[in-house]
Amino acid sequence: MDKQISTYNESALHDSLKAYYKGDDGLSEVAIKGYYVDVLRDGTIYEIQTANLGAMKRKLSMLITDWPVVVVYPIPAVKWITRIDDQGKGVYRRRSPKKGTGYDVFKELIYLAPLLPNPAITIALAFVEVEEERCDDGKGSWRRKGVSIVDRKLLSIQSTQMLSDPEEYRSFLQLDEKSPFTTADIKRKLSVSASLASRIAYFLRKTQMSEFIGKTERKHLYRWRAESDPIRSGFETVKGERGETRKLYNA
Repeated sequence: MDKQISTYNESALHDSLKAYYKGDDGLSEVAIKGYYVDVLRDGTIYEIQTANLGAMKRKLSMLITDWPVVVVYPIPAVKWITRIDDQGKGVYRRRSPKKGTGYDVFKELIYLAPLLPNPAITIALAFVEVEEERCDDGKGSWRRKGVSIVDRKLLSIQSTQMLSDPEEYRSFLQLDEKSPFTTADIKRKLSVSASLASRIAYFLRKTQMSEFIGKTERKHLYRWRAESDPIRSGFETVKGERGETRKLYNA
């Protein structure tokens, strides 16, 4: 029996991204190996995941045995906040000072570490401009003083960063393949919090893209694994229908 995935709670952001990757010639909500996938296009599965990447770990592990999968993860590079009343009418609109960073994805990617890097999995970071609708209905988070997030809408896709093979991860994280590094170095280079830097270091170690080589000043020291390592072999660069470059396995 196919495992149903409810679309009732899907946001407008999710639906818009699904329509974008579906294009004119793709298929949506296709049953494959007991799961419904968001989009199937040109022999590639596209899964739109706006949060909780760990929830799709089992699904991914099943799909990638026979299909290449692109996991699309939106990053709010620009966010507009619109307050609406109980009739759904906009009361006011402002631009949020908060700006998403692509490095935030590693808060989620650590849960997919056992599957990565894998030539069948591409993580597509979609840097988007979104509008977030909020309603002061008293049902939302205490952090927002009861204000609920009603929906998120896609306004534009500004750019996309593809992560598949180890070299793409290394370049994205600005790491020198010949220079050892610590979590403090990651924090400084990427201007991220110490907590996020630790998660990135953990992810790299669990995926075997880096290795622990000792300590310096009581800090763990890592180095990027050599290009000749087995996990780097078999990747071939190809051009996608939407102009993006992806890495596919070429055994």
